[in-house]
Amino acid sequence: MEQPYARVLPARPDDSHKGTFGKVMVVAGSLFYPGAPVLAATAATRSGAGLVTLALPAQYLYGSRRRTA
Repeated sequence: MEQPYARVLPARPDDSHKGTFGKVMVVAGSLFYPGAPVLAATAATRSGAGLVTLALPAQYLYGSRRRTA
């Protein structure tokens, strides 16, 4: 079954690699919206970016995502 976007996007060459298709760095993070950075990075990956880097605040790395009022 052909995907609907296959008619619009060019085919990717067999000898390509992740650097061929661009790089995206998502710099984000909010204690009130912890899922937003992941959503943005996922969208960049699904849209065809070759390499996606997600930069988050340190509190995300250690699992402390408590809201501070």
